[in-house]
Amino acid sequence: MYAGARAKVGTLVVRTDVEGALVFVDGTLRGMTPLPDPLFVEPGWHTISVEHEEHDTTQMTVQIGAGSQIENGLQLKRKSPGAPPPPAPPRCMPGT
Repeated sequence: MYAGARAKVGTLVVRTDVEGALVFVDGTLRGMTPLPDPLFVEPGWHTISVEHEEHDTTQMTVQIGAGSQIENGLQLKRKSPGAPPPPAPPRCMPGT
């Protein structure tokens, strides 16, 4: 029965180089990296998005058929540091 069920869905294996990233498939949160198990999806087109607070979001669209498996290794790019804070305003000395 298990093999019959697996033949009707697609399997996504998502790996990243960052631990603790959120993995979304078609906008639905499916887990956090490293994912302990593959993800099962209906055959067709799917958007995979990986988000982490210290990295830019990475997204890709894949097409998967019934009974097939896609393995994706996604590298997340660290966000560039923001602009430095503005300098503190000058202090007024008493009596000046």
